[in-house]
Amino acid sequence: MKKIFLLGFSALILLLNISPVQAETQLYTFLGPDSYGNYSCIPDKNGTLTYDECQAKLQAGRYTLNPGNLSAGSAPFCQKDPNGQYATYDECQAKLTEGRYSINPGNPSVAIIPFCQKDPNGQYATLADCQASLHANKKYEIFVPSVGYGNPTCVESTKGTYTWDECLNAVHNLVPPSTPTPPPPPCKQVDKVWICPTAFGDINTNPAGFVKSIFGILLSLAGGVALVLIIISGYRLMTSQGNPEKVQQAREQLTSAIVGLLFIIFSVTILQIIGVDILHIPGLNP
Repeated sequence: MKKIFLLGFSALILLLNISPVQAETQLYTFLGPDSYGNYSCIPDKNGTLTYDECQAKLQAGRYTLNPGNLSAGSAPFCQKDPNGQYATYDECQAKLTEGRYSINPGNPSVAIIPFCQKDPNGQYATLADCQASLHANKKYEIFVPSVGYGNPTCVESTKGTYTWDECLNAVHNLVPPSTPTPPPPPCKQVDKVWICPTAFGDINTNPAGFVKSIFGILLSLAGGVALVLIIISGYRLMTSQGNPEKVQQAREQLTSAIVGLLFIIFSVTILQIIGVDILHIPGLNP
């Protein structure tokens, strides 16, 4: 029996060790065209496409060859165009990559990084050869810009841990940070009336309810002050040591505090009699 138990336990451990662990899949949203006529795949936790699906959608349709702007560090690229001369993305890419290439050193002073450009006299026979040389023996890290300022990209860094291909693959599988949940509104609506919770209790924004809420808070504060004065008066009375002047002052303070507390207790009744029964002020009905 003990051997059967050990065999079963060992089999369970083995199954747990070889069970595949599904990694969280990065989802994308297909966007475009923007003001320049470009389409793009944007990492989005609420997206519905995988990277390959989004790229397939991005590459579907006709394309035209955009010459870019070499002086500004923008290399030629294939751009979606309903009237483009190339029926597929692969045809456009084949046209884009044919011919020889050379490495443009860019301009670091204006943040233009080196890139591969078409050059009839270039030393590289293909774009792949040029890019392999451009990124050889360099390390890269992922740069994640602030929300709304572009997508994660690979940048060269002495502290980087990726090769160029590894960095591109990591960017494709990068899960963007979740958007923080906004805090709840300070007030809540109940029966078309907004109620704001505070340290002194709920305050009603309805005019009559607001006056009632403030009145209740003031009564509570006044009652607390009266109670503190009664305690202080009792303490002064006990520590007066028979001094007639101190005894008299403590008694007066105690009497005033008790009278004030009685006024606070019966203030609602007084307000009812004067405000409602005598002056007939609207909005003061309980």
